[in-house]
Amino acid sequence: MTINFSKKHLIIACSIIAVIIVTLFGYHFYSISQYEKNAKEFKARVSAIQLPMAIILDDYQKNWHSAIWDHKAINQNGYSSYCSDFSTALQWRIEANKNGVNLINTHFNIIKDLMEKMDNPPGKYEKVHEKFMDIYNKLYKVNSQCKFPEGSLQSFSNEINTLLSDIRAEMSETDITIPVESDLAKQYLEEFNNDAEVLKKTLKK
Repeated sequence: MTINFSKKHLIIACSIIAVIIVTLFGYHFYSISQYEKNAKEFKARVSAIQLPMAIILDDYQKNWHSAIWDHKAINQNGYSSYCSDFSTALQWRIEANKNGVNLINTHFNIIKDLMEKMDNPPGKYEKVHEKFMDIYNKLYKVNSQCKFPEGSLQSFSNEINTLLSDIRAEMSETDITIPVESDLAKQYLEEFNNDAEVLKKTLKK
């Protein structure tokens, strides 16, 4: 049996192949573009969220230390009171920072969603994606300590300092591939100023 291909058939076949190639290349470049867009937002939001996190965690740490060594602490209403129980001192500041912690958690969930969108990165971004995963995992631990601080004062302080330091270092390492957009980071930080009164007052100090 002989199959004859006419010129018309050949043109149709070539056209189909061309469409497939263009579609594949288009998807590839779209995939890269979307990853870069999400990665830049991820980095900007991570940059912005660290300051409010650090402020609240420092507040916990100071009250914790003061209760142990000075037998006084700042209560949930912002007044200095006698307190020798560090768990009570900590609970006071957890209550005082509740709105700020809720806002931080809302922004963290946006970062989490971005991380999910960045799953299966294009080949050229596989290595930097590993850094982003590590940054996210460390940020997850910091966020957990904002919500539910645990450990001893020493272990809490050491963990927070190490995590935040590592995050800053790894963020810098990724700047070569995906630079952070400072204006975007400032925009997200301003959202904390606008939305949370407790953080607004603190960030302006």
